[in-house]
Amino acid sequence: MGDGPAVKATRLIEVVDPAAERYGVKRAFVMRAAREEVAPGETYRALLGTGYDAGRALVEISQAGAVLDRFWTAAGRTQWPV
Repeated sequence: MGDGPAVKATRLIEVVDPAAERYGVKRAFVMRAAREEVAPGETYRALLGTGYDAGRALVEISQAGAVLDRFWTAAGRTQWPV
């Protein structure tokens, strides 16, 4: 089709089970928001994970410089809802 070389486009798509306890992709750290924007009164939801065999994270939630919540993720998992 035409005289030029063939063109190929690729895109990596990551599919993650939000209910899983283990993050299956071999990446050191990932945080994915369910939505990029959240309106006042709505709840922010995200997924936090590590591709290592074990790992925990210190999660700190703040607003206007004030810490609202701070906690360590549960041991024994590599994926957590936040």
